[in-house]
Amino acid sequence: MKSMGGDSASKPADLLPHGQSMVLIDRIVRWDSDSICCQTDSHKRTSNPLHRNNSLSAANLIEYGAQAMALHEVLARKKDTDGIYRPISGMVSALKNVMIARVNMDSIAESLEIKASKEFVSLSGAIYVFEVLVGDRILAEGRITVNHQKV
Repeated sequence: MKSMGGDSASKPADLLPHGQSMVLIDRIVRWDSDSICCQTDSHKRTSNPLHRNNSLSAANLIEYGAQAMALHEVLARKKDTDGIYRPISGMVSALKNVMIARVNMDSIAESLEIKASKEFVSLSGAIYVFEVLVGDRILAEGRITVNHQKV
């Protein structure tokens, strides 16, 4: 696995087509051709755009998994292009086998770890499984299918 360290590509905001405030993942820890591991503290920030009534629903952890998936796709595709990381636009088209723990997200002081593993990727879409964890505790997991959008 590649550790991101000080690589300029380790900035998720530079790799995702989201607006800066909607990028929920703070750092990419490591990745390889099949998977990615990221971390974030954005669940603790009141500026998090998914907060409603000063609280973050655990259901929003699906978006964290989708962003890890998108980051992995961008990083993995660099090898197939001219060496430049380019965001890929896509839309979640299906969720399967999703489990979300009954948890008060406001009580979690630790960083979240987000893992995503590729099951299938093509030019038109991708399927990944994801996990969002705190330590060894799985807060959310499932399978995400994304259809890529023509840019």
